[in-house]
Amino acid sequence: MIATIISGRVKKELVFSSPTLISDLILQAGINFGFPCSEKCKCGKCKIKVLTGVSPITEEELRLLNPSEIKSGIRLACCTFANTSLTIEYNIEDIYCQEFIYNYFDDKEFFSKYDKCFLSYDIGTTTLEFKVKKIGISDDVFCFSFPNPQRKFGDNVISRIDYSKKHGANELHECVRKPFEIISEKINVEKAVVTGNTTMLHFFNKDNTDNMATYPFTPQNYFGYEKSGIYFPPCISSFIGADILCGALKSDMLKTDNSLLTNGEMMFFSNGKIKCCSVAAGPAFEGFSIRNGVSAKDGAICKVYNKNGKIAYETIGNSEPTGITGSGIIDSISAFIENGIISKDGYMKNDFTFDESEVYITPKDIRNVQLAKASIRAGVEMLCDGCDINKVYIAGNFGNALNIENCIRIGLFPESFKGKTEFIGNASLDGAFLLEDEDKRSAVEDIASKCECIELAGNEQFAKKYIDYINF
Repeated sequence: MIATIISGRVKKELVFSSPTLISDLILQAGINFGFPCSEKCKCGKCKIKVLTGVSPITEEELRLLNPSEIKSGIRLACCTFANTSLTIEYNIEDIYCQEFIYNYFDDKEFFSKYDKCFLSYDIGTTTLEFKVKKIGISDDVFCFSFPNPQRKFGDNVISRIDYSKKHGANELHECVRKPFEIISEKINVEKAVVTGNTTMLHFFNKDNTDNMATYPFTPQNYFGYEKSGIYFPPCISSFIGADILCGALKSDMLKTDNSLLTNGEMMFFSNGKIKCCSVAAGPAFEGFSIRNGVSAKDGAICKVYNKNGKIAYETIGNSEPTGITGSGIIDSISAFIENGIISKDGYMKNDFTFDESEVYITPKDIRNVQLAKASIRAGVEMLCDGCDINKVYIAGNFGNALNIENCIRIGLFPESFKGKTEFIGNASLDGAFLLEDEDKRSAVEDIASKCECIELAGNEQFAKKYIDYINF
């Protein structure tokens, strides 16, 4: 039996001899497909199209797919078995770097001016981002990004570490190393800085991550050195990585007393002291633990508000709604509270469907955001410890779309943040780009040496604050 897997220009064939999960076929074919829930039939994100030759639809699929999807042949790869020869289709738009490489890196003329380059590379849990310039020229900078192929092993670092324990680190290593090597070869990179959280840097280097997901959470490598022309900024702990140190450099936060930098990982500077912590809240605000959550792309609901007593919304590109972004879900909850659709304790009786669309928010979505926002708010309160905040730097591409008033209304941030926030985009990438300068490398290493890491796991004070901030 042959499974033919097609998306855009990508076409692969795989021979199999007995009923096999389609997700396993996709992984065996080496296709960079996303499985946010680690193939547990929970998230409904691994949508493929297949018309014949598969097992009957499951209860999980009936719950996670809408009727029109089911009618058109959409199935979930981790719930569906291939029983005979068949053709499987998926959407390249969401599936990582293949099309990018086809469109750009095979065009040698396009990159002809990028000879002898400096490259900064940010390995995000969800996105790989690159920034390139020709050495000696500072006003001609090229940036590009695509989703992290490791998403096929889960939407968070713990899932990926677990996979590495069971199957070895090679696949996770290749996901983040191979794009760097392809790009380095195509544009002749002579110097590079590679940044990211501690886990991502371990996978890039193929370091052992086994001890990073269990107490006492000890990384094998703290980085802070150059190797083979690649500089790796230092990490502070398993959950405080080079990414936030690069963010501190980009924001220049150490020039402002009582300043906070946040993007899941947090850093606070006050009276010459630097404290940092990490909270596990990313998936809810990046759309992975939201039923119809998507990244920022055409058709994604990105703004939600009350208009004449009704819920109104806007989509990216003014396209037909296909899902909702993290900023859109925050806006939605704020509008729902104002309209009485949900109570302050998070109770919502039924799903809420956006008019004339198939995009909806479930009570479980509300609960996931509620738990994530409580974690972030408790982390902020632990670090700031009652200080009067002078400046708040919000990093990450997600932050650029946030409505701060809505964040305050749902309790994600305190009222005192109003008028003090600055969105600084991907500060990890931009900070890494500054590290072409040797003096900047010394500066970031100095910041790392002065950081006090606040461990939140098992911390009773954090647990109490977490409960205090559960309600909206």
